[in-house]
Amino acid sequence: MNEVSDIYNKRLLEYADKQEIFNINILNGQYTLDNVASCLFDIDTNSLQNENVTLIKHLRKFFEIDLTNIYICITMILPPLTSYVGKKGYSLLPRDAINYITNLVNQIVNRRRPHLERRNDFIQIMVDHELEVKTDQKLMKAKETTGETESQQQQWETLKKTLTDKEIVGQALIFMIAGYETTSVLMSFFFYNMATEPTIQEKVYEEILQELEDDEITYEKVSQLRYLDMVINETLRMYPPFIRFERVASNDYELGNYHIPKGSVISVPVYPIHHNPHF
Repeated sequence: MNEVSDIYNKRLLEYADKQEIFNINILNGQYTLDNVASCLFDIDTNSLQNENVTLIKHLRKFFEIDLTNIYICITMILPPLTSYVGKKGYSLLPRDAINYITNLVNQIVNRRRPHLERRNDFIQIMVDHELEVKTDQKLMKAKETTGETESQQQQWETLKKTLTDKEIVGQALIFMIAGYETTSVLMSFFFYNMATEPTIQEKVYEEILQELEDDEITYEKVSQLRYLDMVINETLRMYPPFIRFERVASNDYELGNYHIPKGSVISVPVYPIHHNPHF
C-alpha cells in the first residue's frame, strides 16, 4: 500500500506542478484498484501507470452499469423476480469478467496450496485456514482413541468449516466489489469538500502534520486523526457511495406494528435518511 500511495502522491504532484485540470475520480479509482488487487491477490495492477491493461479492463467491468442487462432492469423494476431471472442464467456481473477472475483466483490458489509461493494477502489467509483445518483433522483422528466426549467432537465439526474453490472466488469478488467503488467515491467527494471548504481543509492538514509529522504512516497513527475521521464520516453522510440498498426478509418478522412477510424485498433509502434532520 505504501508503494501504491507513493505513486499516487507523485501523480498528484505532477498535476499540481503543471497546474493542469484532471479528473480526480479516475485517479482515485486507479489508486483504489491497485490497493484492492494488491491486498486481495498480491498482484501489481499498476493502473496508476497504465500497466497490466487486460486485468484492469476486466476488473473495471464489475463497476460499469449496463442498462441493457436484463438482470439489472428486472432488479430495478421488479425486484421480486430477481431470484427467478438469476436461476435462468442471467447475472448482474459480466460473464467474461467473472470467468477471467475465476481462472485467475484458481491459478493463484493452485500455486499456494502446494507451497509453490506464499504471499501476504487475502487469498493466503483462506489457504492457510484450509491447511490448519487439515492439520486439526489429523489431530482429531489421533484423539479418537483417547475417549474424547461426543460434545467436543461436535463442537470441532462446527468449527472445521473451510471454503470451497467457488466460495473462495465468491469471497474474492465480494472483497473487491465492496472495497473498490465505495472507497474511490468517498475519496473523490472528500477532495471535493476539501476544495470547497478551505478552512476545514486547513484543520485537517494541521492535524496530520501534528500527529504524523515525518514518521512512517501506520494504522495506529491514522487512528489518532480524530478530526479527519469526523470529516470523512460527514462526507459519507452527505454523499453516501450507495444511495439505497435492498435486503430480502429470510423469515416473517414483526417490526413494531408492521408485519414483514418472508421473501419481501426491503428497500433502505440511504440518501434521504442521511439528509433528514429528524435522524
